[in-house]
Amino acid sequence: MRIKNKILLITKGIRSFGTGVLRKFINKYHFKEIRIFSRDENKQDDIRNQFKNDQLKFYIGTVRDLDTISINRTNSWKKDAKLENRLVKGCN
Repeated sequence: MRIKNKILLITKGIRSFGTGVLRKFINKYHFKEIRIFSRDENKQDDIRNQFKNDQLKFYIGTVRDLDTISINRTNSWKKDAKLENRLVKGCN
């Protein structure tokens, strides 16, 4: 699987299922970046402290709210127009 230069986006990645998936991806694959997109900043801090991995990037928001996707795109996802388009389609 060619994922060396890929970015993985995990939504709701801070609960038990998402954390398990995250653990598997961190240990088995080498993504360029793994983005955690969720509403719970405290849980994000827990994950940040638990994994201590430079691949992880954290974003506050929910895929159910188009505005948070747009804000994050403006701030961080400018180069990822395809990602934003997929997220926007999922919200409509």
